[in-house]
Amino acid sequence: MSLPGAVWPGRLGQAVPDRRPLTLLVLAQLVIGVAIGLAWLAWSPTSVSYLLDSGNGTGIVVPAESEAQVAADGRYALLTVLAGLLFGLLAWRQRSNRGPVTLVVLAVSSLVSSLLALAAGQLLSDGEHGKALNTAFHPPLVLHAAAAIFLQPLFAVLIYTVFVGLSGDQQLGRDPHPVEPAAQPPDGGSVLAAGSVAAGGSITADGPITGNGADGAAGSVAEGGGADRHRA
Repeated sequence: MSLPGAVWPGRLGQAVPDRRPLTLLVLAQLVIGVAIGLAWLAWSPTSVSYLLDSGNGTGIVVPAESEAQVAADGRYALLTVLAGLLFGLLAWRQRSNRGPVTLVVLAVSSLVSSLLALAAGQLLSDGEHGKALNTAFHPPLVLHAAAAIFLQPLFAVLIYTVFVGLSGDQQLGRDPHPVEPAAQPPDGGSVLAAGSVAAGGSITADGPITGNGADGAAGSVAEGGGADRHRA
C-alpha cells in the first residue's frame, strides 16, 4: 500500500504536482502564443503576386511562393523555437513539479501556443486574394510550411529532456518530503514507561521512573534494593 505523497522510484517518478505553477505556465504560453502571432505579422515582409490568365478562363497566381513568403515562414519558425526553448527552461525551473506530468503539460500547452500564434497572425493579416485577372495584389500572411507548428513543442520537450538527462539525481533535484523527528524526552525530565520499579522491588503498571536519564533509573532501583536489605 502506497503512502500519501510517496514518490515513485526512478528519474521521472513524481508525486502529485503543484497545480498553481503549472497553471501559470499554461497561461503564460497562451499569452505568448498570441504575442508571437502579432510579432510574426509585424515582422513578416509584404509580398506582391499577380493573378494571370491561364488561357482557359481561370487565373494562376505568379509567383506561387515568393522569397517574402519563405522569409515569413522562417520568422514564424524562429519565434516559436525561441518560445519553446524559453518555456522548456521555465518548466525545468519548477523544481517541485519535475517529472512526467510537467512534461506532458509542457508539450500540449506548447502546441496550443503555436496554433494560437498561427491563428493570430493569419486572421489579423490585411492581405487579399486576387479578384480580377491580370492584376497585382498583396497575398495574406500564410504559413506554407505547416510542419513548423510542431517546432515549439518539439524544442520545449527537447530542452526539458536534456536537463533530465544531465541531472544526476534520481529525484531530479526535487525537494524531499520533510520527515518529522521522533519526540525525544527533555534532559533531566521524567521518563514514562509501561511499568516502573517500586521500592519493594516489585513492578507496578503505568508508573513513572523518575531521575536524570539512565543513571537516575538505576539509582531508584538500587535504593529499593538497599531498603529491602536494611529491613531484612
